[in-house]
Amino acid sequence: MFSATWTRTPDSSQTSRNWKSCLVLWWHASDSHSECWVAKAWYQTRNAALSSLERSRASVLLENAYSYSLRNAEAAFCHASLFWTKQDVHSAVQKYQEAVHIDPSFSEAYEALVRCYLVMRRDREALSLARAASQHIRRPVFHYYLQGIALSQKPATTDKCRVLLEKAVKTDPSYQQAVIQLSKLYLREGAGENAVDL
Repeated sequence: MFSATWTRTPDSSQTSRNWKSCLVLWWHASDSHSECWVAKAWYQTRNAALSSLERSRASVLLENAYSYSLRNAEAAFCHASLFWTKQDVHSAVQKYQEAVHIDPSFSEAYEALVRCYLVMRRDREALSLARAASQHIRRPVFHYYLQGIALSQKPATTDKCRVLLEKAVKTDPSYQQAVIQLSKLYLREGAGENAVDL
């Protein structure tokens, strides 16, 4: 769509991207596709402290994305994240469910939806969603990780959670989310040496 220029800084041999010109080109990219509006909304929500003005700007950008394509999972996910920052968990759940419905292989939407259910104290729904996600996402590490998150809230299921997260780390040691979650669990249990070993 566009190209950004690479410049060398006079003081070092490292290359740096000319982000200002890149951003200007990106911002004026074709507005006839929903992906452009979603990207603009993500930029708005990620690079600001999310005051009410920035939230309203991001909402307008997302409405533009919806006007071009109602079947955009990323737009629904971004809209849900915006509701999450407003602490409107019920609306966030609806939008995350919409994102999962549009794209059943959208792993970030499953994870966010499980976390919303846990905040709402709907542990059974979180666990059943984590199990259902394995039918659409064929990555065992994500399956173990998501079920581990779903079981992480109750003290009675901590052992099962630890086993699942350990399986996730053993399956793919480079999967950072599982490593971080397992480290947090070890620290919560007082096994700091195990967390350091990870």
